[in-house]
Amino acid sequence: MNTRPVRQGIRRLWEAETGTAAAAAALSLAPLGRLYGLASRLRAGLYGRGLLRVERLERPVVSVGNLEVGGTGKTPLVRFLARRLADMGLSPAVLSRGYRGRTGRPGVVVSDGRRVLAGPDRAGDEPVLLARTLPGVPVLAGPDRAALGREAVRSLGADVLLLDDGFQHLRLARQCDIVLLDRERPWGNGRCLPAGPLREEPAALGRCHVVLVPEGAAPEVRERVRRLAPAASLHALALVPAGLRGADGSGARARRVAAFAGIARPQRFFRDLEGAGVEVVAAVPFPDHHAFARAELEELVRLARRSGAEALVTTAKDAVRIPEAPQGIPLLILEREVRIEHEEALMREILGRIRGRASAAVRGGGG
Repeated sequence: MNTRPVRQGIRRLWEAETGTAAAAAALSLAPLGRLYGLASRLRAGLYGRGLLRVERLERPVVSVGNLEVGGTGKTPLVRFLARRLADMGLSPAVLSRGYRGRTGRPGVVVSDGRRVLAGPDRAGDEPVLLARTLPGVPVLAGPDRAALGREAVRSLGADVLLLDDGFQHLRLARQCDIVLLDRERPWGNGRCLPAGPLREEPAALGRCHVVLVPEGAAPEVRERVRRLAPAASLHALALVPAGLRGADGSGARARRVAAFAGIARPQRFFRDLEGAGVEVVAAVPFPDHHAFARAELEELVRLARRSGAEALVTTAKDAVRIPEAPQGIPLLILEREVRIEHEEALMREILGRIRGRASAAVRGGGG
């Protein structure tokens, strides 16, 4: 059964303007959202009180997560942290759920740090993207991230573990919990699933150590974060367009492009391109995590030619799901860089926590 139209319709309800019929439909789901939020809160409480078992690994764990479904920049941040930790002389490994992959239990080694060993069909697109862009860093994906962490330590030499999308993975203890807020709607529409995009109520921020707010966020966003997470450090984060590159990794330039994206918010990607000074003459959204067929790529090439585009452009995550580059026109990728306010202070805090020098106790996270 194809559930994509349903998911797209629900997201449109979440993002509807107040006063519209779609917003009224989302409001009708509010009782279910309150039940979901209550269940999430009870579950976190059971873990926090030790009534549900939290597994603790031999090496420190740094979790990167968020409150809502969809992309907020977790994958670029995990890549950034892995590189910085490696630069500091540590040996990080990434643990990912492998969304929509077919890893089986406990999971699969996507990269051993030397070779990429699994594709997106098996491991999911984010783990493969990380594996391809983090030479020297093992990447593992699967549902049992505790077992994957033990494998990374025992067989791959990891001395710090990065838990990708881990804020709700409360079964695994972590030394540092980092949460990103969405840059356009930090609190979604204020409701939990299915009435809104929140996986937990904002009060869940009280158990994290670091909150990354969007650069340029309104003062009231920072003020609310400080109320909800008074013990957490607060930093601003931006994902900055850093130019185009070819699918083969080479540098590239183009002024007029046809863009396509199969991510949670494709319109944001199209706006980022225009903000980078690129004219988008055609823009084609696809469902999140879309697997591109050859016929679709051929149609995109025809659209680009009709539109007078010099190249096709997509996201790095989408490029992982393209089996081979289309013929007859360059395929380019928009690169994004992570920029963090007081970056060195943040890295010192993370390093202090994973070396056991932070004053806060080790906390368990979600499952």
